[in-house]
Amino acid sequence: MEVALPGNSGPINGYLARPAGGHGPGVIVIGEWCTLDAHARLVCDLLAGDGFVALAPELARSIPEADPANPAARLRGSVTTTMIDDAHSAARFLHLTPGVYGRVGVVGFFLGGGVALSLAARSQAVGAVVVYYCVLPDGNPDFRTIAAPVLGHFGTADSFISLRNAKALELELRAAGVDVLFDKYTGAGHGFFNDADRDRDEDSSAAWRSWARTVIFMRGELYREASAEQSESVL
Repeated sequence: MEVALPGNSGPINGYLARPAGGHGPGVIVIGEWCTLDAHARLVCDLLAGDGFVALAPELARSIPEADPANPAARLRGSVTTTMIDDAHSAARFLHLTPGVYGRVGVVGFFLGGGVALSLAARSQAVGAVVVYYCVLPDGNPDFRTIAAPVLGHFGTADSFISLRNAKALELELRAAGVDVLFDKYTGAGHGFFNDADRDRDEDSSAAWRSWARTVIFMRGELYREASAEQSESVL
C-alpha cells in the first residue's frame, strides 16, 4: 500500500508490503536510482512473500534529472545529505510500524546500494545489508561505523561496474572490520535482477539464485534478534 513518511525536508512517499501474517522483520528497499518505481515495489512484494515487512521510500527528490545522452552524469553529486536523512527517516518509520520487530535490513540496487551502505554507516539500527551491483559515486562513508553484515551480488559481465572495482570495495569493507561477502554470477550483466528493463541482457538464473541467498541471509541476521525488547531504543 502507498504510505506517507515524515521526513526532515517534508513528507516522503513510500510503498509498504506486509506478509500474510501481517508481521515480521522490516526491510528497506532502495531502487537503482532511489526512485519509487515498479521494480522497487516488486521487490517489496517479493520480500513480503518471504515473511518480511518491506518499505520502499522515494529518495530521489534530491537527484538531478537524468541526461538521456549521458545517464552516468546523473551519478555526480547524487547521494546527498537529504537522501541519507530520508533513508534514515524511512528506517525509523519502518522500525516503529506495528508488526515490525528487531533491527531493520536494507536491500539496495546500483546507486541504491551505495545509499544502503551509507545508511548502515550512519545507523546502528541496521541489522543486515544486501547490495546488488552497487556504486558509491560521491566517496565512501566511514565503513568502520557499519555494525551490520553485508552481502553483495555482482555479475561478471557487468559493463558498468567491473569485478576489479567490486573486489576493491569488498576488500575496503573487510579492512574496516565489516563482515562482508560479495558473490559473483558468471555471465550476468548489469542490472541482472531488474527485469522491468527489457533492454537489458537479464539473467533469470542469476537473479533467482541471488534472491535465494538474499532471503536466507536476511532471515539469518534479522530473525536472530527479532524482539521488540532487544531493539527498543536503537533508532
